Amino acid sequence: MLPGGRRPPGAVWLRPQQERARRFYKLKVPSLSRETSRSTLSQLSGNSAIRVAASTSEPRACKTTCWRSSLQARTLWWKIAVGLAAAVIAHAAESLPPKQPYDVENAADVDRTIATTLAPRRPPIDLPPITTAWKAIVADSTRPPIKVIFDTDIGTDIDDAIALAFALGRPELKVCAVTTSRGEVGQRAAIVSRLLQVTGRTDVLFAPGSPKRVDGSVLRDKPVDQFPFAGPESDRPGPACAEAQELFRRVIEANRGEVWLVVVGPMTNAAILIRDHPELAAGLKGIACMGGEPTRASVETNIGNDPAAAEIVCRSGLLKFAGTDDVTRRLLVPLPDINRLRATDTPLARALVELHRLWRIQQNTKPGPVGFDVCPLAWLFAPELFTTVAQGWTVDARGITAPSSSAPPIVVSSDMNVVAVHRLLMDTLTR
Repeated sequence: MLPGGRRPPGAVWLRPQQERARRFYKLKVPSLSRETSRSTLSQLSGNSAIRVAASTSEPRACKTTCWRSSLQARTLWWKIAVGLAAAVIAHAAESLPPKQPYDVENAADVDRTIATTLAPRRPPIDLPPITTAWKAIVADSTRPPIKVIFDTDIGTDIDDAIALAFALGRPELKVCAVTTSRGEVGQRAAIVSRLLQVTGRTDVLFAPGSPKRVDGSVLRDKPVDQFPFAGPESDRPGPACAEAQELFRRVIEANRGEVWLVVVGPMTNAAILIRDHPELAAGLKGIACMGGEPTRASVETNIGNDPAAAEIVCRSGLLKFAGTDDVTRRLLVPLPDINRLRATDTPLARALVELHRLWRIQQNTKPGPVGFDVCPLAWLFAPELFTTVAQGWTVDARGITAPSSSAPPIVVSSDMNVVAVHRLLMDTLTR
């Protein structure tokens, strides 16, 4: 400051608040020339109305000018402060916060959290049920998806398409491959191809299975009514392999001990795998199926279409779960659910509605679609929804399943929470 209250040449007149802000942001305005100072502050403020007075001969005019521009100066610093705050918030939102002492990630975290937060409570809390529940939740949330090969006779009944759509939509399941069985396996594979295409899941491999039964005979079957859904061959992806057994080899060898084979049609492909490639079959985690009717000693369709294949699978020790006809037929998908699918109007929903239309042309034995084939898939990740019994099976030449004490035990369905499974199904299909 010069005598008489004058400022040195090149100085900018700042109010105390501005001076503090200048020191905070380290803007060396006083060291700049008059023109440079004017340009700098104009750029910072974005407002050419802010005037920078640096005249040494008119200190009063300089002071008056800066007092007049104080509102713009305050606005400038507020803009800077708000901008910095927004940048900090955006950065915090983009980066994950570090793990905190109360974050639960595994069973050890559960024990530590219980000890530090709940154990000291007075009056005491019943801790074992809470600990058990928390550990179960942690184990479930960190569980990787269950890998599945889906073996289906899609194209005859609508439940196969519903089940495949369900499997593709569940985060708990990872469909590694789809294979087809029962007669016109090529046409059935074409339906799979189109369904994978319209749902954007062309990453899933598929292949046709054996057109003949395990004993070499040919199953006389009705036409594949839903085949028109497949469209022209040139418009859809081709199979990954010429035959299901080669696709089995590729998937099992890449995921040995991790893949479930879910069979919702005749057990032909599974039986050929077990009979002709036992070492490869041993690489499966297990087999789950929809089939059998031991309570009434009647012929269920999937078992009856290849009884010899079913006997091989039931005797192999690889069959872990069977959803029986008397239990799975309770999972009705009535007309309101079809209308709900129609209103959803997603590619998957439109595909299912079209397949349902083609199925309705021929079917006359059911009140509507029945989600038989959904049940073994749901059991893989939600077994608590099913009541089961351990039971060995034998299959006679007619295709009748009967309990057998000499056969390896199978987890056989005897009941299920129909409402919960139905809700799970429809919530998946209408996302």
